[in-house]
Formats: sequence, C-alpha cells, structure tokens
Amino acid sequence: MGDAAFAMTCSEIHTAVQEGIPSAWLVFNNQGNAMVANLQELMYERVTGSMYSHPIDAAAVARGFGARAITVRDAPTLESALDEVFKATATGSVPYLLDVYVDPYEMGWSLRARAESLAGGS
Repeated sequence: MGDAAFAMTCSEIHTAVQEGIPSAWLVFNNQGNAMVANLQELMYERVTGSMYSHPIDAAAVARGFGARAITVRDAPTLESALDEVFKATATGSVPYLLDVYVDPYEMGWSLRARAESLAGGS
C-alpha cells in the first residue's frame, strides 16, 4: 500500500500484534499522495495539497504498535529486508512492516495513460 493508505489503515497492525498473526506490510512511501499529485501535475500543471509537509514514518508507527519494521531506501536493502520478513513470518508470530521509500515523481504507465485519456476528454 502507499503511505496515504497506510495512514488510514495502520491500526490493523495493532490487531495483528495483539493476536499474534504473522503478517507483513509493504508501505510504498512517496511522502504523500503522489498519485493525486502526479494527476494534478499532468492535468492541471500544478500540485495542490497532496504531498505531505511532514511525511509519515511508517516504520516508527509499526514499532509503536509492537511490530518489527525496517526502513528501506535502496534495492540491496529491500532484498535483504524481504528475506528477513519471509523468514520471520514463516517461523514466528510477530507482524513485520517494510517502509519502502519510492520516488514521488515516478508515475506508472497505466496511471499516465488514464490521466492522458482524461485530459484529452476521451
């Protein structure tokens, strides 16, 4: 999920910790609601109110609920973090979260195609 979705649903981690459910969350952290920002930029050539002035530290939130968490800022860290998560959730009962920082300006091809279609009136 993205960090904006995480902000709305993160309390689920507390339930997983409390019930001992081995689970994993991957938060693609683009420091705001970048999907909306990307669409605003593409369609209106400006961005209004969709990026956070104070980004969410999803790993800190998860630790606050009692889960394990790793902050990921590069591909090698992601690879080792995924290995750790798979091992931990297969053998234990502690939920895990990976807070994966991604480029907020990178727009997926499907979103770009949809936005261009909307902008063109199609």
